[in-house]
Parts: sequence; C-alpha cells; structure tokens
Amino acid sequence: MSYEDRVLANIDKEKDKLIKMMQEVIRINTVNPPGNESCAAEYLDPKLKELGFAVQLVEAEKGRANIIGTLPGKAGKPKLCMFAHTDTVPAGDLNDWIVDPFSGSIKDDKIYGRGASDHKFPMATLTIAMKAIKDAGLTLNGDLIYAFTADEERGSNAGLRFLMDNNLKLLQADYGIYVGPTSTGGKRGSFAPWLGEHNVIVASNGMLNYTITVKGRTSHTMSLETGINSIYKAARLILRFKEFADEVNTRTHPDTGKARMSVNMINGGDKENQVPHRCKLLIDRRITPNESAAQATKEIEAIIDAAKKDDPELKIDVGLFEGMPAISLPKDSELVKAIQRCAVKVTGKEPLAVGVSGSSDMAWFASKTGAQSANFGYGDITTAHAANEFISIPDLVNTTKACALIIMDILGVAK
Repeated sequence: MSYEDRVLANIDKEKDKLIKMMQEVIRINTVNPPGNESCAAEYLDPKLKELGFAVQLVEAEKGRANIIGTLPGKAGKPKLCMFAHTDTVPAGDLNDWIVDPFSGSIKDDKIYGRGASDHKFPMATLTIAMKAIKDAGLTLNGDLIYAFTADEERGSNAGLRFLMDNNLKLLQADYGIYVGPTSTGGKRGSFAPWLGEHNVIVASNGMLNYTITVKGRTSHTMSLETGINSIYKAARLILRFKEFADEVNTRTHPDTGKARMSVNMINGGDKENQVPHRCKLLIDRRITPNESAAQATKEIEAIIDAAKKDDPELKIDVGLFEGMPAISLPKDSELVKAIQRCAVKVTGKEPLAVGVSGSSDMAWFASKTGAQSANFGYGDITTAHAANEFISIPDLVNTTKACALIIMDILGVAK
C-alpha cells in the first residue's frame, strides 16, 4: 500500500471524528459582529499542538484571536500556508431555518449550521488531514503553516489583513491555499455562471466602499430659505452616480465577470421639522483585475468635481474603505497543477481553474505575500450566508482527503 493510500485509509477511519469535530466547531458561536473568534482559536490550540505544530495566538482586539500553527519539515522548504476564517455572518431569521443554526444537526447526509460552508469546515478538514498523515508515520519535507483567522466577514481588519500588515513573516510562504467550498451545487446564476461542478479559484474581484457625505445647512422647515437641503443635493448626485454605474456595470473580465457599482445606502436628516444639514451615501464598487482602486477612486472624484462645477454651493466629503484587492493568478501555476492532480485522485475529476466575482481573504494573502495562491475545497458555495447553510458529509470527507494529498504533493514526504 502506498503512503497516499495509507493516508486516505486513515481519513476513512477518522470519518466519525471528522463529523463530530465539524459539529463542535459549528456550535462555537463566532458571529461577526462581535466575532469572539478567540473561542475557536482556544478550541483548536490543543489539537494543533498535539499534531506537533508550534502555535501562536495573535489578537488585533481582545477576544478576536487569530491562530497560526507552524509544522517544520525535514528540509524546511518549500513552505505551504493553508488558511481559513473562523468568524461567520449572523444566522438571520431563525424561522427560516429547519434546525437550530448553531446545533450542527445532521439531516440527509448534510451537516447544517451557520458556518458549515462559510467557513468553519476547514477547521475540521485540515486538522484531520494532518492527523491522517501523522498516523501514517510520515514526515513532511517542507514547512506547513495553518492559519485560522478572524474578521473576514467584515474586511479582515482584525484578521488576515491585520496579520499581513503586522506579522507577515508568520504567514510568508511559497504557496497559499484558501480552503473553502468552490462549487455552486449544480446551480447556475449571476454569481459565477461559468463555474463547473469542481473548481479551483485563481481570480477574484476587489471590493471598495465609498462613503459620500453631502453637506447642507440646517434650518427650521418654516424658514426653508435660510437652510440648504442636503438630501435634495444628494438626490441629484445619486442620478449622476446611477448614470455612471450603468457604464461600469458593462465592464467585464474574462475570469471574474462584471465590474459592479451601486449606491446601496442613504441616510439623511435628524428631525422631522429641520432642513437636513447632511446626507450620507454608501457606494459599493467591485473592481475587476483589469481595474485598480486608484482608477476607481479617480472616476468617483471626477463625477463629484463635475457636480461641484454645476453647483458651486455643493460641499462633499469622501471616505474610502478598501475591502479586498482584485487578483488574477496564472491558471497553469504549479500550485494549480498540484491541486488538480490530487483532486483527480479523490474524485476522478479535474477541477476547472476559474475566477469569481466575489472576494475573500485569498486576495489579501496573494497580494501581500506574492505567493502562488488559490481557493479550493468541495462544497456548495451558494449556501454561504443563507438560511439552512450546510456542508455535505461526502464533501467534508473529500476535502479532507484532497487537502492531505495536496500537503504531501507540494511539501514532499521525507524518505
């Protein structure tokens, strides 16, 4: 029996433990906000140490720990970082769920719960994958890094983005795999209609949020002439943004689909009998890898400048939050080839190298480290953030098997 077959057999033996661990991590409530990801880090800490990882917990904020485990290989190179996030979005309306969203209940060979697909299951798959390698008596040549981070759902300011800016050496690697579901479950839709049954994601759009504050001057409604109504001024500006957004939304990238721009929030006024002195807008802008944040910002500023030229009384403040950069990585990289090789051994099917219109922590990792990076894992990505989110048990097992094979393929097994 080959060492690969021994490892895969070990994972089959650990199936019950894998399922139990998946249920346990769903029961750890890390809804963001507030996050409280330290509970997940504390759960993983002894499990990683038992496997031989040197573990560090790094908090950007109290109660929001990122956990990084490093397992040195015999040769110390190459280095592979496999990462995922531990926070989740809220459960939403509990009446929409068929189970308690924090129960990890099993129905029809599926494990249900908030975070089941986005993004708790790598905690179980990566732990059991390495346990299967260790139990087979194998030693890796290269260094393996596991990173389970906080705050992905709110921009990663307390998570991977924070680590990239402050502790980059902890995660510096030659290769990076963002472990997570990449299938659409056979469904087609505007999210990424080109996705196949099995995929490895190598490109994604970036996310920018602009906060536009239109300033006016308050007055009592009975004295309209002394005030400046910021809502009226904002309404005219919104029409300009809408006209420009219609053009932006026709731009496309061959891998990630359409660019996007939309005015998604508006808030103005303080009292029913006062002319509003300010009106705030939020623009959600998704840039393709063909675009840049600087270019997108210049376009927003040009619209505002034109509006000011037509209305010298117009006063505006602009704030920018850069949520994720856009990335596009080679489809024929060694990392992608390794993932495809290993996936074929597990399912008999080679995943397509594709891009998506959404964004994830992979963008921060790839842009900051320069490492070959990809997003891979089995599971239905369309259940993320939805009621009745789930991971099927076959997808859970297959992801565990694929990750174990990928680790050994990329890092090598010491003779």
